[in-house]
Amino acid sequence: MNRSEINKREALQNIMKKISVLRKWSTQTESVSEDEYYPLTIRQFNNWDLSQNSEKVRQQFAVTKRNANDTLRRYPDLREEIISLISSISLNINNKKSKPEKLTTFKQHIHELKNYIDTLEKYTAAQKAQLVLMQEKHSAQIFQLNNTIKELKKHRS
Repeated sequence: MNRSEINKREALQNIMKKISVLRKWSTQTESVSEDEYYPLTIRQFNNWDLSQNSEKVRQQFAVTKRNANDTLRRYPDLREEIISLISSISLNINNKKSKPEKLTTFKQHIHELKNYIDTLEKYTAAQKAQLVLMQEKHSAQIFQLNNTIKELKKHRS
């Protein structure tokens, strides 16, 4: 077996280790606490190496490594399973929360999104200001070039 095949096999084994953690958490809701990290997206899954988790979780499961997005793309069935497991874990954790906890979580999320929107609006305003400055700068140059072209056409005729 050449090195490339060994790397592919190890990468797949790594993905399977991480999936086994998600499988356990999705079926045994008491095994994952609300505060425990778990990936919410495929990108987070790829970057997940259990270093984000508590000591208890790291001791409970085998060490994993990050994996490349391209590696997971080769296994669309596993990708779909991961999405399903993440959804299941999120639902289970959300169902364990009381209504006041859910409201607090939603309010925090809304607050974070509002802050993000504010940041984007400020960034957009700065970009618009730069665009106006660039248009002013270039409009003078375009005007100058058009005049030069007119002069050249006059002299040619």
